[in-house]
Amino acid sequence: MQAENIGQTFQYAYTCNIDYGFVVQSQIIAINAKPEQFITLAPELYLAILQDGIIISDQPATIGFTHYLRSAEGQRYFSQAL
Repeated sequence: MQAENIGQTFQYAYTCNIDYGFVVQSQIIAINAKPEQFITLAPELYLAILQDGIIISDQPATIGFTHYLRSAEGQRYFSQAL
């Protein structure tokens, strides 16, 4: 069985409609999965998925959020989320 997207893959795996599936770690964290329910692949086994963002508005909230993302606090948040 091949899913159309990562959300569908997660749904198949979570509802036990497939034996296994590759999903994103944030989905595993969101459901408070037990360690015996998943295996985390070692980072050296795959290339990092680099993500970018683009600012499309000069609204104060947008600028503030951008500053937060670039701040030490924002970077700490993302490094802890790994």
